[in-house]
Amino acid sequence: MKVKFSLIENKLTPDPNDYRARVHPENTLTVEDIINTMTGHGSTVTKAESLAVIEEYNRAIFEALSKGHNVQMPEFTIGISIRGVFNSKKETFNGSKHKVELKMNPKGKLKEAIKTITLQKVKAPDNGPLLEMLKDLMSGTENELLTPGGIAHIEGQDMKFDASDPAQGIFLMAGDKTETKVETIARNMPSELIFMVPALAPGTYDLELRSIAHKGKTLRTGELAPTLTVA
Repeated sequence: MKVKFSLIENKLTPDPNDYRARVHPENTLTVEDIINTMTGHGSTVTKAESLAVIEEYNRAIFEALSKGHNVQMPEFTIGISIRGVFNSKKETFNGSKHKVELKMNPKGKLKEAIKTITLQKVKAPDNGPLLEMLKDLMSGTENELLTPGGIAHIEGQDMKFDASDPAQGIFLMAGDKTETKVETIARNMPSELIFMVPALAPGTYDLELRSIAHKGKTLRTGELAPTLTVA
């Protein structure tokens, strides 16, 4: 299977002829999905055993990082970095200005696997809101989790909507097709949306943005490609 991508306008440069690639994931797989693939290949290791090993593996890595160690594995190296500007040598870490981040680099077979990926260029989605990344600030994850009552941040293009119109806004669709509209919007801009995650039952959700362009009449829809999880 090929990895699909399309070209979209690059608004980060002044050149109107600049485009950048946007990858279109087929799906977002969970740990259980990966384990199902592992155990489905005739493995003698059970699903429960696999889950237990992965949980302990992750716990050991998290513990090492929390103690200030770098971790070097056959597939990757992972360590801690700090983002932000310090205005003097005496300044200490300030959570409002600085941010602790993980730096991860592929190695070995994982790095070699990147070379085997084949691409397929597809037609870009119809002109509409483009949702590129969601950050869940409570969990610190990207395009993965939603924390009810927490704050989420979406980056993208052409996302501004009329909050006074009940047909427009951010909507979360559960697996049973139940739809929840986001009511509390802190920032509503073309390239940035910040909102409070509503009360949601545990499960998976698709996020959809519905808007009408300035001077337009047609309701347009943009979707965040990865499915999000509420634990």
